[in-house]
Amino acid sequence: ADTMRYGMNLTAYWDLDTTSRKKIYINEICASNSQEDDEFGQKDDWIELYNPNDTAIDIGGIFLTDSLTDPLKYMIPKESSQYTTIPAKGFLRLWADEQYYQGKLHLGFKFEKLSEQAGISYKKGEQVIWLDTVTFGLQDDRYTFGRYADGSTAWQYMQHTPVKNNVKGYLPDSIIKILKINEICASNDSFADINGHYHDWIEIYNPTYDSIDMAGLFFSDNISN
Repeated sequence: ADTMRYGMNLTAYWDLDTTSRKKIYINEICASNSQEDDEFGQKDDWIELYNPNDTAIDIGGIFLTDSLTDPLKYMIPKESSQYTTIPAKGFLRLWADEQYYQGKLHLGFKFEKLSEQAGISYKKGEQVIWLDTVTFGLQDDRYTFGRYADGSTAWQYMQHTPVKNNVKGYLPDSIIKILKINEICASNDSFADINGHYHDWIEIYNPTYDSIDMAGLFFSDNISN
């Protein structure tokens, strides 16, 4: 099953006419899946939602999308709480495979590997209210893009952890290779550093939508070393 259940009977339902909403996070995204099969044996894209609250939440009636300009792209089916309920402090995986006819947890869109968006929202009257959004860049098929720790603001590339707590991430080779040496100054008399010194410098460019932590990478002025 794609939910983690803890024997609790409390459920918070989405009433689209109320004003308050319990927080739900987009917690992990797999836009290039080569590891997990759905119930039909297909390795489709998927998205994991995280419920940080102390009560379960039925997400039937809320919307998911892969385009922030089209927030109402796909509505999670209502009256299917046995499938669409996220346990307290738990997770729910939905398959982004454009095959919604395969079941309640299959969505009407799929992700692009190179770069994409994801969002969850609900309607209050004619107003669309976002619960969570994320924009992500290139994905390696060995890794997912997720929050560490669960529900935090820090996004990382990480090992696949569907319906489990996310693990501390790192940068796969295919992501590191996206970084570019963009500019080099080997004779600097124009730009001082914070100490007023005119040292040589090198500029690194990140062309993706994501911030990339370069800690642990090496620099060299000799390609044989």
